[in-house]
Amino acid sequence: MSMILALFALAIAADWTPLAGTWVHSGVQAELTLRDQAVARAADEFNLLIRGVAEPRLQKSAPRPSGYFIHVDGDQITIGIAGKTPRTSTLGAPPSQFVPDGDDKPVKIQRLEQGESLVSIVIGENGTLSSSFRRVKDKLVVSYRVTSDKLDDPVTYRLTFVPAS
Repeated sequence: MSMILALFALAIAADWTPLAGTWVHSGVQAELTLRDQAVARAADEFNLLIRGVAEPRLQKSAPRPSGYFIHVDGDQITIGIAGKTPRTSTLGAPPSQFVPDGDDKPVKIQRLEQGESLVSIVIGENGTLSSSFRRVKDKLVVSYRVTSDKLDDPVTYRLTFVPAS
């Protein structure tokens, strides 16, 4: 019976292949400015003594990728940020652990469906980055949300990507 339910779930799962491909940031400076303002507002929540440490950490936690590589093979989703090692995980599976490029602390990653978005969640020791990928016409829109128990409010922003030529 559980095998039948699993096959049924796969049959009705969303088709994420329209997200597949190589995407580059559309170059809209206003989006990058809004992202930088969101990070600055979050850093301003900290007292003056630690603000200088908090802002670079928030900058690192709130990506500004120049592009993405996305590959979809059934429920196996591979997402790579330009210049970094792509990571593959099973859609809907429990979080899996990996060590990001240039870091020595492991994080957990999970990929989920949420409505019309494919969501990639990266959980680190100091917070969580959720990236929601959605195809809008010929563009890839990625909404980011950085949360931490050290932040009063999450850092949220959106970036738009177009197919690489």
